[in-house]
Amino acid sequence: MNDNWFYDIPNYKRWTRTAIFCYERGGNCRGCPIKNIMETECKMKYSVIQLVRNIGKPKGNEYEQI
Repeated sequence: MNDNWFYDIPNYKRWTRTAIFCYERGGNCRGCPIKNIMETECKMKYSVIQLVRNIGKPKGNEYEQI
């Protein structure tokens, strides 16, 4: 794996339901139902860290409408 992959994560500007779910789980992949359906290694926790740094913690039902 490329050692610089973390820097390639896009600069997200909104919380999604999945990101909020990951945030509420504390980025803990063990037992995560989403991990079971992923075909590749999940990097959502790193995206969540970047979201918190860029726009702060999610507030209530703040998420991008799908």
